[in-house]
Amino acid sequence: MNTSKQINAMIILMAMLLVGIGFYTIYDPFRQETEMERTREEIAKRAGHTYARNCRVCHGDNGEGRIGPALNPEFRNAPLINYTDPNKSAENAILVRNTLECGRVGTRMPSWAIEQGGALNDEQIRQLVIALTTPKEAGLWKHIEVITHEDELVAPNPPVTEVPITITGATGYVCGQKPVAAAAAPVTAPDAKTAWTIVATDNKFDLPAMAVPAGQAVTITLENKGAALHNLNIQGLKDGGRDVKTDLIPGGQTATLRFTPTTPGEHKFVCDIHPEMTGTFFIVQ
Repeated sequence: MNTSKQINAMIILMAMLLVGIGFYTIYDPFRQETEMERTREEIAKRAGHTYARNCRVCHGDNGEGRIGPALNPEFRNAPLINYTDPNKSAENAILVRNTLECGRVGTRMPSWAIEQGGALNDEQIRQLVIALTTPKEAGLWKHIEVITHEDELVAPNPPVTEVPITITGATGYVCGQKPVAAAAAPVTAPDAKTAWTIVATDNKFDLPAMAVPAGQAVTITLENKGAALHNLNIQGLKDGGRDVKTDLIPGGQTATLRFTPTTPGEHKFVCDIHPEMTGTFFIVQ
């Protein structure tokens, strides 16, 4: 082959290579989206099987709520947390994972992680977290509706009164949860002031109570000196129609609430991820 033919062959090969690269560049985003869709579908399907076998007894066949609260956004109305809120996806994923792994103290929600005595491995919990914090259109509840009608999973839910025995095999516990401790003595309101600093560690607040005067602007500063994420949520208290709560903050950071309480009363304050962290918030005249 002479030099001219070699050059022409190289030009043709280079042209074919460039065409191939161009085609792949155009096609690749569609391929990625197709693969992502296939992955989401598979996660929803597997999470659906896990839910049907372990969760529907308490949360309903289609997440409509039964003994436990509704999980399906179609039934989960305010003031319950919208786990599929895209603006709080990371925060909600942490909350759902911690709840699945460790349960909820004082409720019927058990610990599901194997290392906590439960029956689900890390991958099963990961799939449930993704499915429960993804909008309805992602397909989890569609798969659950199908799965719960398959022959191997068609066993009807037992009566509510039998659920503790069905799940745990023991009558002294509810869904594997430790018995609720006896009620503590009433908390006395401290002297009211307009500025408080409260410290969160793993897993408690350093103050059992705070008191503020009604009708005055107040400042509450949360310092997280623990290793886990924490926040401060004064339950049932609104300011300008918004919940009085901080964002979740990592260890070493602070968050501040500024608001003006108007109505005297008592409110419980908690960490949303660690409900055993509680205290009493007094608004005094």
